[in-house]
Amino acid sequence: MIKNFIKSIMPSSRCSIDPLRVTMHDGNKCLYQPIPINDIKLTHWVRYKINKARFLSASVDTPIYDKKLAVIVTYRNREQHLQKFPDYLKNFLLKQGIDNKILIVEQYDNEPFNRGKLFNVGAMQMFDECDYFCFHDIDMLPEVASYAYVNHPVLLANSASQFDDDNTAQPTVWCRHSSYFSGVILFPKTDFIKINGFSNNYWHWGFEDDDLLMRCLFCGLTPIAYIKGCYISLPHERTITQTPDGIYHRDQETIAKLNEYYQRNRKRYKKMRRGMLDINQDGINNLNYKFIKKDNYELYTKISVCL
Repeated sequence: MIKNFIKSIMPSSRCSIDPLRVTMHDGNKCLYQPIPINDIKLTHWVRYKINKARFLSASVDTPIYDKKLAVIVTYRNREQHLQKFPDYLKNFLLKQGIDNKILIVEQYDNEPFNRGKLFNVGAMQMFDECDYFCFHDIDMLPEVASYAYVNHPVLLANSASQFDDDNTAQPTVWCRHSSYFSGVILFPKTDFIKINGFSNNYWHWGFEDDDLLMRCLFCGLTPIAYIKGCYISLPHERTITQTPDGIYHRDQETIAKLNEYYQRNRKRYKKMRRGMLDINQDGINNLNYKFIKKDNYELYTKISVCL
């Protein structure tokens, strides 16, 4: 008994097979696939619990185009991207006939960037004005994507091409690693409430998206990927080297200090995937921030907050 218990709480080797398949109600199985979890290092107990829940929520309804979408974008010191993003996305959504509103959520303080908490702020600000959310990076422009409502959390950024700053070189094309769940994600409001939103505790950069995936899995949701999704990734330097003032650093001392946040986030996520953190103690139900200002523009609204 003791040996079996120890085995259940020890990390398992990564599973080579993820047996889940998504069933479309309209019979179309070509557009969506479940986000695989076989490359996530989980304990045997956590993997069993997650797989059992996933089989109960594996059917996907036909996408719906007549619901109101709130596009929520986190932002700080990305003026060159802000000049391109709203107009491009508005035109893209217009072609799909999707009623939408874009909300830019700017972190106005000098604290390390907190992507997850900013998304929570945006979701709560837009909650009564929409039917579902899209959590969108400002440097991702859609080439092929469906922003229609689906009854699951949906990863849209399945692949992306990135150009150099002068757009002269051939683009670098990347496809997501199997459990990637970031960049551009659609979320039904009910599911977002069920998982208590994003964690508020991942500062600077890294792992808030992995944490989000685990929240979905622990709550019995089945995140799926729109497999035709393809995006243009606007060029930018690695955010992990950026301080709150918007400056990118090369000196090893500053990078080492910034890396401390990354390592702290990594340790937190490790606890999360082992089922050691209570998502009900960290998320939209204990969200706090200071509202600074609101600016309305023709194509979008921008709010500025301190965290």
